[in-house]
Amino acid sequence: HLWSRDLGAPGGRSLPVGFRDNQVYAVELTSPYPDTLYCLDSDSGTTLWTAALQAHMYLSESVTFAENGDLIVSCDGFQTARIDHTDGSTEDLFKLVGLVSLA
Repeated sequence: HLWSRDLGAPGGRSLPVGFRDNQVYAVELTSPYPDTLYCLDSDSGTTLWTAALQAHMYLSESVTFAENGDLIVSCDGFQTARIDHTDGSTEDLFKLVGLVSLA
């Protein structure tokens, strides 16, 4: 392998959640939330940036990419965020509609 990284403090887990344009996106899963989102250089594993806001992702989730490369991720407060792919800043926050039960 080229490189490996442990993100964050002991007790957390590193989870890759996306790859685009030679950048690896990963979160440090911690319990309880929030989770830190990292952007890593795919050649060296060097941290390029850490997102300004905390992610709230599940083990089965991945990021979605906007056309320009920005990341779309789940975050606290039933929100989805658009994260600038160049520096990790928050571009937009969107409220999610909560779960509905017909029971």
